Amino acid sequence: MTHSLWKWHPLVTAAVIVPLALVDAVFVSSNISKVLEGGWFPLLAGGVLFTVMPT
Repeated sequence: MTHSLWKWHPLVTAAVIVPLALVDAVFVSSNISKVLEGGWFPLLAGGVLFTVMPT
């Protein structure tokens, strides 16, 4: 979809998106173990604020 919106060739779009997605995947996988050790609280606080702010 991005390639049609920006009128980019699909290979150029993939060349931009794939490295960024890989970096994000490494970051998430390295931090997922911290959720059970107390990282759940900031996630809960952010979720509550995300729910309350639009209302």
